Amino acid sequence: MPTRARSHILEEQSIRRFGDALPPAWVYRCKAPDYGIDGEVEIFNTNGSTTGLSFNVQLRATDDVARADRVRLEVDELNYYGSLDVPTAVVRYSSPDGSLFWQWASHIASQVELAEGQQTVTYRFDEGERWTEATAAAIRRTLEVRRRLGDYPPSMGVPLRVDLSAIPAAERYPIDRTIAQAIADSRGALVRAGSTPADVEAFATLGPTILSVGIDTLTGVTFDLQIPTPNDYLSSILYALVRIFRRQRLLRQAEALASLLAERGLAHHNQDLAFDACIALARDLPALVRIAIVNGLHDQGPMHALVALTIVKAPQDRESRRAAMDAFFGASMAAAREVEPASEAAAHYSIGNFYRHQHDLARAAHHYNRARHLRPAYLQTGYFLSELAGVLFLAGHYAFAQRFYREAVRLTPEDPDLVFLLGDTLLLSGAVREARACYEVALARCSAPRLLHEANLKIMVCDRVIATAGVDTLPRRRGEASSTLRPDGRDSAEHLEHLLRDVDAFHPLAHFNLGITRAHEGNHVAALHHFLACAFIQPQDITAWANSAICALSLGDEALLLRIMSTAIHHMGADAYDHFRADVAAQGMASQSLALLDEIAMQLLEESERSSSDGFTLRLLEGSGYQTMTILGLGEA
Repeated sequence: MPTRARSHILEEQSIRRFGDALPPAWVYRCKAPDYGIDGEVEIFNTNGSTTGLSFNVQLRATDDVARADRVRLEVDELNYYGSLDVPTAVVRYSSPDGSLFWQWASHIASQVELAEGQQTVTYRFDEGERWTEATAAAIRRTLEVRRRLGDYPPSMGVPLRVDLSAIPAAERYPIDRTIAQAIADSRGALVRAGSTPADVEAFATLGPTILSVGIDTLTGVTFDLQIPTPNDYLSSILYALVRIFRRQRLLRQAEALASLLAERGLAHHNQDLAFDACIALARDLPALVRIAIVNGLHDQGPMHALVALTIVKAPQDRESRRAAMDAFFGASMAAAREVEPASEAAAHYSIGNFYRHQHDLARAAHHYNRARHLRPAYLQTGYFLSELAGVLFLAGHYAFAQRFYREAVRLTPEDPDLVFLLGDTLLLSGAVREARACYEVALARCSAPRLLHEANLKIMVCDRVIATAGVDTLPRRRGEASSTLRPDGRDSAEHLEHLLRDVDAFHPLAHFNLGITRAHEGNHVAALHHFLACAFIQPQDITAWANSAICALSLGDEALLLRIMSTAIHHMGADAYDHFRADVAAQGMASQSLALLDEIAMQLLEESERSSSDGFTLRLLEGSGYQTMTILGLGEA
């Protein structure tokens, strides 16, 4: 006879037992299989009217009496629960005695300390977490508090209830006074809780070696403290409240408490909490920098990069962000200098990388140069040479960039991107045939469509330039060429050709104006090459990209148009296509053809956004080597 799996029977028993434990007016609904969510409870009043309150449930059942008071959860599950709009209760059912334990997933997450790479946690319920007749009322109260927090006025202080009953009587007074003074100095973020509990209030429960801070059972932080002083208690309370307030969107209150921490120079041993305080101070950058330095976040490490990211994303003007960054990086370099030259070099390298991604080329080059002087071994690493070469290239120092790219390619010859970048440097130095050879190597070694499209276009431009000039190395005298151009742009085609042939083969304005001339003459092939040359010299020139695409469209070359669109979108994003689209729409392109182009552009934009790396690399000194970390989400300041 077929038999049912014990797991299925146990699951049904847990659902029935949990449903029986709920008040009659509450409704439990099983959910379709989901990631760790078994059901949802909707709370109704006894008269059947709705409250608008609900919570998710994950049921875990066991036949093992010894494991009735503990549950094993995946870290990914806890993170998932924390991302949901509705709170999740984890409920443990034990079949031998029908008992239930429960706790909010957010509380479980706050109680466990995760080691690096840890994937599961085991949470042990205490007797106070056993499901009783009072549990439903406690759950409802928590959900009501949660709703009130969503509407809590920014101008209103949060009552703080302090429980010192576990502290020896002789030690209570200085602790009480320290906390009371902080409440008075909190700019109205906190007030003393009254004798009657408020609808919303925070609590701090102090013991000789432990501290718990939270709001109801909704959210909380627990600390183990060793021989704490009054300031140790205060620091942990304030840092915990900053995190809790931020998570509950009480941003004004969180900022006020973080400001108090910065004013008093109070540090905390938990760097995650310290970073929360930095985020809360995004509108006060000097205070953000002070609290970061007090907590040691300016030292080389993951938090160093995250603080820099917070500063650059802050809602301040550029000069304020720059001053804050200078102060923070100055402290970083001073701290590294106290360790050893290699540590200082690593700090300069990471700071240079930051400024490179901010397009502050002068500062980036300065820090890279300081790094290589302090640690000459950098000049034997491909990553450093390529990053320094990139800064020099963007600054227009093609000869120096070429030198460093060559060495980087020698050290890592298998990297097609490096060979491609060397080709760019050679191209704009005038060494066109050698540049073409680099693009051919990149084509042979790379499979990324974007790079293949751009390499093919550049080979086409190289062939055209070589055929026109008849030489392998072309002149590059930008100043001389610029001095002969007319201010009104009405240079003759003969003069522009002379400049490009004999003075500066890659003068962007000469190429652009000659492209306009050839397009008016109907010579779309010649115009295309001039516009492409201009776009490769000045990748930010949206009009040059748009004109290149229009020429390809006029030639009826769909493959060429795709290559141009892909490359333009890589360099300039949606702006490049928007400009081109506006031009062809104004010229009367049929809506059906425009829709087809839009579809292609959307695919290219999606690919570009998916592959873009908006971040910078941090290398942390580890003995004689480095640990590499890329911090994402860092846009231009």
